[in-house]
Amino acid sequence: MAKNVDITLLTKLSQEALAEVKAMRGEIKVVRDLANGTFEYLRKMEQRHEQRFIGIDQRIAGVDQRLVGIDQRITDLKDDLELMIKAELGGRFANFETKLDERLARIEQRLPKGKGEGE
Repeated sequence: MAKNVDITLLTKLSQEALAEVKAMRGEIKVVRDLANGTFEYLRKMEQRHEQRFIGIDQRIAGVDQRLVGIDQRITDLKDDLELMIKAELGGRFANFETKLDERLARIEQRLPKGKGEGE
């Protein structure tokens, strides 16, 4: 059985549907604005962090350069220290050898000369 549809009922239903479409468009606009705001916030945050990371990278590079300089100075000092220790030990051994030779000479002078020596 077919209902009788009059134009006023169709007009009312169309107006309600149109009101719902307008409300949905408004909600979609709010969601779109929120999404755009979120993307913009993330973009700014990424730029800020990128600048911080660049600064951190530059500081790390500076520290790395200082460490290279320190390593070079340690290498130079190591060579100098090695030379100083060798010179000091050489001098001490030479002094020890001289004293030992002097003592042996004194001991030899006190010993009686045996037959066949120096005659």
